[in-house]
Amino acid sequence: DIAIYYYYKTLNLQPKDFYSAHRLANIHLKNNNIIPALNVISNYLLYDSNNVKMLALNGYIHYQNKAFVEALKLFEKCLYLNDTSDFTKRYLGYCYFETHNYNKAKTYLEQAYEYDTNSIILCYTLGLACHYALYGHLAIDYLNKTLALTIPSSEFVSRIYQDLAAAQTGIYKHTDALDCYLKALELTPDDTLLVFKIASQYDKFLQDKPMAIKYYQSFMQTRPEDKSSHPTINDAHGLKVSYYDIAQRRIKELKEEIFMQGKNHKNN
Repeated sequence: DIAIYYYYKTLNLQPKDFYSAHRLANIHLKNNNIIPALNVISNYLLYDSNNVKMLALNGYIHYQNKAFVEALKLFEKCLYLNDTSDFTKRYLGYCYFETHNYNKAKTYLEQAYEYDTNSIILCYTLGLACHYALYGHLAIDYLNKTLALTIPSSEFVSRIYQDLAAAQTGIYKHTDALDCYLKALELTPDDTLLVFKIASQYDKFLQDKPMAIKYYQSFMQTRPEDKSSHPTINDAHGLKVSYYDIAQRRIKELKEEIFMQGKNHKNN
């Protein structure tokens, strides 16, 4: 409180004092006082609108406040002003990722990763950006590196395995994807939707009807009585459909397909 008081007193006398403004904004940020921090930065930028350190701090605060579009504009301005710092590249990449521009996210996150190969979040986000930008092999590489970097919670590792499985599915490594889903299930056996994903992997990509039925049936056993709590997905027409309804329909269809295959085999 005393530091805040004297920084404000200094800025009343010297509003162009960068050090005082920057330190004061950081103190407010550490205390989670977002509005006062932004006010201090805005007042300083009236005198020095191209100060990249203050613009980057402004962008970081907006990013933390989930104002990703505004944060992106601020970090892009830093880049335009020849700011080549690792901090700006990292958060510019994060902003592009959050605004779904995955190719640009990949570009800047890769540059940041060159200087910090031990950041779990940076490596993980870069892996996801590669996956969504359809760089399947790179996605697998970075997601595997994320696994090697840390010993996190079972839920986090399970999430990485599931993202790794999705990336492997994208480059037709369906058996490897299944292995990742099964490892994820070992870590988070209560993740009911994961059982559906395994069933779908057997169904859609491995063409293993009996195993697909087995996992679809296991998934159906987790169906809660309260239909409002059912997980849903949008169908081709944009309508919400319960995963349980999909599983139930596929069990019926797969059993019919197996029956018809057996019948045709006998006829032949």
